[in-house]
Amino acid sequence: MNFIEGKVAAISANEIKVAAKGVDFIFTVVVAAAAVRADQKVVLGVRPEYLKIGAGGKIKARVYSTLPSGMETVVKLLQKDHLLTSVAFGAIDFAVDTDIEFEFIEDRCILFDGDSKLNLYQGKIRIDQS
Repeated sequence: MNFIEGKVAAISANEIKVAAKGVDFIFTVVVAAAAVRADQKVVLGVRPEYLKIGAGGKIKARVYSTLPSGMETVVKLLQKDHLLTSVAFGAIDFAVDTDIEFEFIEDRCILFDGDSKLNLYQGKIRIDQS
């Protein structure tokens, strides 16, 4: 599981902007369990299979390491100051230290409270590139 620590920067109807190490993540709420407030410490939780590597991905990263394991490959991606783990399915390998594109998929990512670690929301993540 990828854990991205940050703080709530803004809240709108069903979106929460999370500032984390110079990157603004937009969390779109699908299922709400509690409420958040501005400046609250939070943690984004993203399973490796929800980071889809491939051409057409909207987020740029660099391949940090790769571990081919038969019909799947575990890939570490460096996106700015975030080291993220992805799983690519199929007999694929990636060259280390090359640029790559990826995107967050699925709407089952989790937003946790940074202090209590309670599950606050389930939803989808994207990076604010405006």
